[in-house]
Amino acid sequence: MNDFLSKFLLLLTGFVFTTIAGGILTYYFQKRSWTRQAYLDLYKKKYNDGTVFLDELSELIGKRLFFLQRFAWSISDNDKERMDRLEKEYYEIVKIWNVNYYRNRNKIRLLVNETTADMFLDYLDDTRGNNPNSLHYKFVITHRIVMASKLDISKLQAALKVVDMLNYSCSHFLEKLTSEFTLRAERMQLLELKELKDNFSKQAK
Repeated sequence: MNDFLSKFLLLLTGFVFTTIAGGILTYYFQKRSWTRQAYLDLYKKKYNDGTVFLDELSELIGKRLFFLQRFAWSISDNDKERMDRLEKEYYEIVKIWNVNYYRNRNKIRLLVNETTADMFLDYLDDTRGNNPNSLHYKFVITHRIVMASKLDISKLQAALKVVDMLNYSCSHFLEKLTSEFTLRAERMQLLELKELKDNFSKQAK
């Protein structure tokens, strides 16, 4: 009887420890699974937020270029009413641009890096006169040249060439920005999410 009781207690003890160990392991793996899923969800959200921003910025750049180009073309039409209307429409886009260019620069810096942010807006361009490096200041210079051609139509052809050069600068910037964003996303470093992943991993241990 004592032998039977000993075996029963041993079996019961083993069952209890197995149940407890199983519960601990289940909790551990569930927590690790949750941690991984939480990290992936955060990464996906940041990536999606980034792609939405790129779409919005691309649209804004395209609009400012198109409205500026359309206004420049209207200067040679000898139709003051149309020119004034297109100029007004262009300035509406300029207002949106000017309200958001600091915000857009900061987002580029966070999403990609400082170098690419400088390609969009480089504060040192204030000292470079008519030879800026950043897209924002290239718009500023082109804007001034086009407006000068409105007062002196003999300058229009030169202004249209500058607008064409700006078109190339816009394309180059957007290609560079998209490539850098995609590369950083592939390395899973978007918005320093690697640090978040490490923090989650520590909590799971």
